[in-house]
Amino acid sequence: MLHTTCLLFVLGAPAHGESIYLPPNLYLVHARTVAVGRREVSGPRPRVTIPEARFEITRVYLGPDWLKKYSFSCDQVPYQITVTSPLDRLQVNVGFQKGAEGLWWVSYDSAKDGSLHPVRQAGVVDALGIRPFPYQKMPGASRGQPEKGTNGEQLFREGLAWAEAAEKVYRAKSDQERATLLKEYAAEHAPRSAWAIACLAHARQKELAPFFRKLLADEKMPLASQVVLDGALLTVDPSGWEKAKERTALYQRWRETYRGSVLPLPLEVLDAQRMQRREPPLFLRPGGGLP
Repeated sequence: MLHTTCLLFVLGAPAHGESIYLPPNLYLVHARTVAVGRREVSGPRPRVTIPEARFEITRVYLGPDWLKKYSFSCDQVPYQITVTSPLDRLQVNVGFQKGAEGLWWVSYDSAKDGSLHPVRQAGVVDALGIRPFPYQKMPGASRGQPEKGTNGEQLFREGLAWAEAAEKVYRAKSDQERATLLKEYAAEHAPRSAWAIACLAHARQKELAPFFRKLLADEKMPLASQVVLDGALLTVDPSGWEKAKERTALYQRWRETYRGSVLPLPLEVLDAQRMQRREPPLFLRPGGGLP
């Protein structure tokens, strides 16, 4: 399993001040789709074309204000064409429509002329607890007609609340204040709890282990949060958690809960990571589904 602390793909980006809770080179922005087109994918014929778009940043929730001078691009390559690992088909999907609003996590790549890139890679977004992004609202969604492949108006409001919480953490005057806010969000039965847990784990403080264990004992926590908690405990207390009875019971609970059903995405990502390392999956069986 990839740990949050292994996913700091920093490429020369300026850091988030001195906070021990905010991973460097990970920014949350509001962006508008300003151009949409298609490009041809290289490879054997017949070649296919894929959608791509350019996005202009209109507001920064987590990160420095200078990010607003940037735009970024995104495309959607069908995994059937380019799949090179079990994780490729699990990357985050994006809607493409000019005029759409979106909430995006982006990273800064100083090695490529200081460009920004959306953070969408499976495994990375899951360990960081940000899989639901980008939250997108397409033109017309406000009239109760969300476009196919988008989150829709209600989910976009969820994303805005998450973004405002992230901004509050970023603008906090001290890491003590950030820790208080993150613990509050981590305990919620909401999607942003996974992100808050990942941020806390980034500090690598062993004293957080009891707090994480208490959260994990709550079976009503979202599955994505449970998976991030497993990784968080491996980060802050590896010797105490790796072979703990509670961890064995956790995995057994997941197997029993989802036996005979479609494997939920967080567990599918866990197995895809294992298969990428040439290890046997824990949940999938040949042909799909839980054993």
